[in-house]
Amino acid sequence: MKKFCLTILTIIMLFSFSSCNMFNLGFITGKRRGPTAYNTDYTKKYESTLNAMFDNNWTVKSAEEKYDEGEEACACGYPGINPHTYLVWTIEYRDGDGEPKTFVLNNLMPISDQIESHVKSYISDYYKENFYDLYTKDFPLASSSEVFCSFALFSSNEDKSKANNTREIYSNKLETPEGTLCLSKLTPANVFEMCPVYLSVYVYFSGHPDEKQNFEENAMKQIEAMTESMNKFTSNKLTASIGMGYDKDIRLYTGNIYHFWAFIQGKQVFLDFDELVFETMVFDSYKSMY
Repeated sequence: MKKFCLTILTIIMLFSFSSCNMFNLGFITGKRRGPTAYNTDYTKKYESTLNAMFDNNWTVKSAEEKYDEGEEACACGYPGINPHTYLVWTIEYRDGDGEPKTFVLNNLMPISDQIESHVKSYISDYYKENFYDLYTKDFPLASSSEVFCSFALFSSNEDKSKANNTREIYSNKLETPEGTLCLSKLTPANVFEMCPVYLSVYVYFSGHPDEKQNFEENAMKQIEAMTESMNKFTSNKLTASIGMGYDKDIRLYTGNIYHFWAFIQGKQVFLDFDELVFETMVFDSYKSMY
């Protein structure tokens, strides 16, 4: 009987060892299993959060299943990603200005990441179209010029692990009805009061203009007019960094490579611009939200 038990145990161990090796071999050789199906209905799982996000006024206009080929395993040891299907919902709602908006939700990413991505895209697109494009339309802009929105990530005044934990707590709160962001009350004007974000505007010129000093001085006046207009639009709550320079190794007539303007909650801060310092100041100004 004892010998029989040992034999059975040996067979089980050999089978387990063989299965594991076959599984690992599949990764090494690039052979993948069939498609993984992600079927969790996020509109049901996060229904309470979505009600809070959209003030109980939202409509699912479409729901569809999508297929992703994934990625093959590579010789470097990266295991690859199996083919998979997932669900996508297109949700319609109205923002704080009553404008119709669309929120696209999928069941692959954390809903907190999707909320942040939505806000960043919504805000950067608005300020680009309504301010940046208007005030820089006569500039010889380089392709590196851009407008984007970011969530404040860290503070150098805190221990890194503590700051990361603080940021993680905020992200986790976004998934809850109590701590999420009400997109139905959010507007481009009040966004800097409602969530810990800041705008980055980079105005880079191409070429080497004639009458360089005169060109740069006029450009500075236009950019200052733009920042004044944006700040007024936000009721003096603008949080943003705005930079001006050339896309190549050309210095401004002042001798600097770039000229920067920085605003935190509507107040212009004067600093020898350092991205780390600015990010820290922004993060610290939003402490109450974290």
